[in-house]
Amino acid sequence: ADVIEVTNYLRERFDEERIYLVGQSWGSTLGVLAVQADPSLFRALVGVGQMVSQRETDRLFYQDTLAWAQREGNQGLVDQLNAIGPPPYEDVADYETALSYEHEVYAYDHSANSEGEAGFSENLIVEEYTLLEQVHTLGGFLDVFHTLYPQLQEIDFRVDATRLDVPVYLVQGGHEARGRAVLATEWFEMLQA
Repeated sequence: ADVIEVTNYLRERFDEERIYLVGQSWGSTLGVLAVQADPSLFRALVGVGQMVSQRETDRLFYQDTLAWAQREGNQGLVDQLNAIGPPPYEDVADYETALSYEHEVYAYDHSANSEGEAGFSENLIVEEYTLLEQVHTLGGFLDVFHTLYPQLQEIDFRVDATRLDVPVYLVQGGHEARGRAVLATEWFEMLQA
């Protein structure tokens, strides 16, 4: 509903009948849902780091993290992962164990100023935020994992969105995590748009 509201604001503000919708990661999920809700508002959808199935992405991240921990000889992490097993999880704290090693597991660009180099902290510790804003942002992240994340577990665009009535473009990096890249490729190949 928020995406549709902002879209209508932009259409009116810029006197455009339809707009291009770009969504990155979680925003790419919202983008697909918004296009399904009212395709007449959009000229095209651009998914960046396209999410297809949060549940399957998490499972692939779990597998890759476990394999990485075994290769690295990190027996403590191996034991933790084996103890919780693959997602989905009832206890949202288990997602941290399974998902928080993404930047070590995958071959991202780790040079200075590359996107994602700072991991979670790049979204929290920024000079523009006051200390109080940082505290509220941390609370927001926790709320997302506690309330919103479980709602995403049933979404699978390979089943729920095999047809979209707008052109669809995917932007995937050369080092995109397998959990996003594999599923995005599968979905894109079956998608009628």
